[in-house]
Amino acid sequence: MVDEKGQLRIRHRRTQMSAFQDGYHSILRMSWRSFFAACVVTYVLLNLCFAVAFWQAEGSFSGEGFRQAFNFSVQTFSTIGYGVLSPTDPVGNALVVLETLVSLLFTAVITGLAFSKFARPSSKVRFAQKMVLSTFDGKRALIVRVANARSSMIVEAQITLSFARNTTLQDGSTFRRITDLQLMRNTQPMFALAWTVVHFIDEESPLYGLSHADLKACDAVVIISLRGVDETFMQETYARHIYGTGTIHDGGKYADILMVDEDGERVIDYSRLDLIDS
Repeated sequence: MVDEKGQLRIRHRRTQMSAFQDGYHSILRMSWRSFFAACVVTYVLLNLCFAVAFWQAEGSFSGEGFRQAFNFSVQTFSTIGYGVLSPTDPVGNALVVLETLVSLLFTAVITGLAFSKFARPSSKVRFAQKMVLSTFDGKRALIVRVANARSSMIVEAQITLSFARNTTLQDGSTFRRITDLQLMRNTQPMFALAWTVVHFIDEESPLYGLSHADLKACDAVVIISLRGVDETFMQETYARHIYGTGTIHDGGKYADILMVDEDGERVIDYSRLDLIDS
């Protein structure tokens, strides 16, 4: 139902607001490429509409043809006014007033949306592609590695690990049960480089006694969520990742990503984040 980044793969029907009904939220979620493309398309369409209006209202401006009407609309919309084209009658002046008002609103809205997108806190947290089911400090454990790809720290970072699976109730119905997994450490005062998250599989763990086939049969997933405060923006940021049964590596351990280079300086190699030594 969800992908590895936690995005829903379910299509909503009749209960979710459409993109037009919740336009602000939809725009903030779209990519920058889509945002700029939407701005360009909207800008062109608005100018085309006013160009048609000037063109149809003959004698409303000191020009002829649709091409000059479009040029006059662009000059009016951007308040450039080169002085070559100008309104010549009350209809033309009324259209100029209307288009100027629309251009002011368009500029204000686009500026506000662009600022909101820039101001949104975002994390550059990377999760290893696979979890490792191995031993840690002599105990059976489920291990996942997380790295902060930014040079700035995430302060007061908190990680939660949740285990979701299908269970059958007494009446025979299926219920999706989510259980929080206890971690060896779930907080980090300064998350700067990498974090090895460990859950010990003991008698109290919901994973105790479950084989890989059992996990696959109950459609189990492990959800990891990280939340903290970005020290640069001083705003809360978060990241999440979802691991299915096919992303659990049985045995081995993560390869070291923190090493010393030829100059004696410590280096963290993010290209080794997903490497698992046998």
